[in-house]
Amino acid sequence: PSTLGQRLAAIRHAHRLAGVDDPTGHVLVRETLKGIRRVQGVKPSRKAPVTVDRLSAMLAHVDRSTVAGKRDAALLLFGFASAMRRSELGALRFEDLELVPSGLLVTVQRSKSDQEGKGVEIGVPTGRRDELCPVRAIGEWISAAGIADGAVFRSVNRHDQAGASITGGAIGQLVKRLARSAGLKAADFGGHSLRAGFVTSAAENGANAAAIMEQTRHKSAAMVSIYTRRVDLWKGHAGDGLL
Repeated sequence: PSTLGQRLAAIRHAHRLAGVDDPTGHVLVRETLKGIRRVQGVKPSRKAPVTVDRLSAMLAHVDRSTVAGKRDAALLLFGFASAMRRSELGALRFEDLELVPSGLLVTVQRSKSDQEGKGVEIGVPTGRRDELCPVRAIGEWISAAGIADGAVFRSVNRHDQAGASITGGAIGQLVKRLARSAGLKAADFGGHSLRAGFVTSAAENGANAAAIMEQTRHKSAAMVSIYTRRVDLWKGHAGDGLL
């Protein structure tokens, strides 16, 4: 149903641009789509979040003595801590990173919510533990790969040499592979799991919606609540302590 809705929106927009009648508003189209939703259901399929405990389990299966391992660790930790979309991680450039006393200042040049490319700055704080520090991890990867400009996250060949920038799809496959290594169901995870994991973990840690939205750059608190609802279910539960 969601895919059909997107297609209908595209058809509607194209007809309006052409100045002709919009066929998607016809009662037969509306009723047909309504029937499909009733039969198929409208519950969205969401990737499982890579929370801090899952992140640690996945990192335990990364050989950080290799260049590829340093890349994988940096992607996991920085992807989680920055809460960036997988497409944004794939487009991230060395020039977008600035080391500051509190961590890394990151410029997101363009995003899903910034189609005009105005750019926005976000912060990635230094971690309390070396093995989970995203700033340390990305620094080790950049140094090992010899990156001085251009794409930050790149492919690594069998000779442990960095190559071209990797795509969002490749990031998703990497997350799936490491999830499988950690004994998790790979099909439940993907590139979005790191972003979702940040939101879930931040909510569990007591961060409010406004602070989370500052990092994720969500425009609507309703979108953030999709990820935090399971955490909120247990706060002040009416049945807490009854049994």
